Amino acid sequence: MFISSIFQNNLIAQPVSHFLKNQIVYLTNQQKKVMAIALAVFAGFAAAYFICRPFKGFPSEINKNIFTEQFLLNMSEELLEQSIDSLAQLNPLFNKLLKNSKDLTIFLEKYSSKMNADTRFKLALKCGKHLTQLDLSSFAALDEEKLKQLNQACPNLESLNLSYTPIKSLDHLPTNLKSLALSECTNLRAEHFEKLDASFSKLEQLDVRLTHIAKLAHLPRRLKNLDLSG
Repeated sequence: MFISSIFQNNLIAQPVSHFLKNQIVYLTNQQKKVMAIALAVFAGFAAAYFICRPFKGFPSEINKNIFTEQFLLNMSEELLEQSIDSLAQLNPLFNKLLKNSKDLTIFLEKYSSKMNADTRFKLALKCGKHLTQLDLSSFAALDEEKLKQLNQACPNLESLNLSYTPIKSLDHLPTNLKSLALSECTNLRAEHFEKLDASFSKLEQLDVRLTHIAKLAHLPRRLKNLDLSG
């Protein structure tokens, strides 16, 4: 009876309520900066988690472009024209990208037009078996040794653009190609294509414009489009 009368008369409730209100005001005023910093740190970690999450692999179609889009937001076109070493040093996200060949392949296929040819080539080697299409046009440093590296690293290439390059033979190209562009590769001659049907049996499109090659024999059976103009 005594205890119930105390609560009924607010003998305890009022002082306790007043005390808690004072404590809340006191804590809020004294720790406002600490709480703000803690919230900012938490938000930073949360943002980093959701940004980096797709790098572990793309669990769904929705997440496929999150990384590449975020990457472009953080990097200018001028930066994309730099070397791989420069990219890795200037943006830590790029280091993570280089370690995941699947993600790197998506990035390269989507944004290769914004890179110089040397960067495209080096990234292609890191993409490996996942890469199916590559544009190396205007790659002045392309030689037989680099073609050997490309063939070994990227055996599943189906589309390859080598236009405006100084290549001198087709001996070291990937054999699974369906599309091959060799426009203005002036070092090539008709004799370089004598084994075309045997070496590139899956080839469907061939562009040899502006190469001074007027006619080709031994064409692959699957070839649908042949451009000899110029």
